[in-house]
Amino acid sequence: MLNEIRVLMVTERYLPIWGGAENQLRQLIPFLEKEGVQSDIVTRRWHADMLSFELMDGVPVFRLGLPGKRRLHTLYFTLSLIFFLVSRGCKYDVFHSHGAVNMGAICRLFSWFTSTKNLTKIATAGKIQTMPIWKGKLFPFLVSKLFKKSDGIVAISNEISDELHAAKVEKSRIFKIPNGVNAARFSPVPTVRRKILREKYGVSEKCILVLFAGRLVERKGPEVLIQSWVDIENVFSNCLLMILGSGNDQTDSVEDEIRNVVKEKGLKQVVLAGDTDRPEDYLAMADIFVFPSKLEGFPNMLLEAMASSVPVIASRIGGVVDLVEEDVNGLLFESGDSDDMIRSLQKLLSDPGMRERISCRGRQHVIANYSFEQIAQNYIVVYRTLLGDG
Repeated sequence: MLNEIRVLMVTERYLPIWGGAENQLRQLIPFLEKEGVQSDIVTRRWHADMLSFELMDGVPVFRLGLPGKRRLHTLYFTLSLIFFLVSRGCKYDVFHSHGAVNMGAICRLFSWFTSTKNLTKIATAGKIQTMPIWKGKLFPFLVSKLFKKSDGIVAISNEISDELHAAKVEKSRIFKIPNGVNAARFSPVPTVRRKILREKYGVSEKCILVLFAGRLVERKGPEVLIQSWVDIENVFSNCLLMILGSGNDQTDSVEDEIRNVVKEKGLKQVVLAGDTDRPEDYLAMADIFVFPSKLEGFPNMLLEAMASSVPVIASRIGGVVDLVEEDVNGLLFESGDSDDMIRSLQKLLSDPGMRERISCRGRQHVIANYSFEQIAQNYIVVYRTLLGDG
């Protein structure tokens, strides 16, 4: 086993705010701990009811800044993070930032002062070239330079890797590590368990349940799905769409728009279930998982759906095409093309045999390639490499 390594996980959002990046980090940490990595988390205090410090799943979580979402609050959080890194950074071997380019740039700068290595993970494609920081895009050139000098940059998809190369990031600094999945937590359930869950959540056993899960924001494409659902309702009377997630704390939330469409079009077969810390329960009930995102890194919920043996339909973008092979372990449609999405959805709704075949192959694929055990080992190798122990 590796000698203990202290890692500071830096992220702008963490639980109880729910999202793919937050959930991915939460699930990864226990697998790292098994290999001798001790993690602390530093994040932003978005609301007054969030504690400044607490243990979550036994992991220390520090929340910095003043509650609020305005530019002044963002500046105060940034200054608080800088003070934290300067005053406590020497305790850690690696600063590991998640999701935001600006967090990676800040960690790079102060890793020099504390003789700490920094690793930054980019969660979404399309963020590399512009290098935004704050809403006013303050010091974008400096941010870009600092970010590119990170000791290591994790590319979770081929698209992000290509963007890093195009931005002239040194090849030696780029590490390709996709997101992972807990295949024990996300797995097919016995028929009895599925029946119990459907009774609990009020889903008829005769119903074909189509599930969407993710932040209700524009780039995730839920409004494309809901606008098209009337065409599905008109053909498949035994079909139910369940939307899992919310637009809470998201500047580009489309939750209100979705609720308005449901009301205005009189959609009867739609349920907005809100946020949950039990996505595995919903996947255990689902017959089809649909993922209409417009911009992605390497989507967690798609991994989790496939691991749960739920057949998937997804837009042909970014990390999705790294994961889904057309007509083999899923179906693909052109991003933003509602007609193409409807055709794929109708295809699966009409063919139980195809659903069974795709679902089996999907689980086999993710277990073989994306288990958290494998992903954690990849991070161990990177940590050791950065620390000169590889």
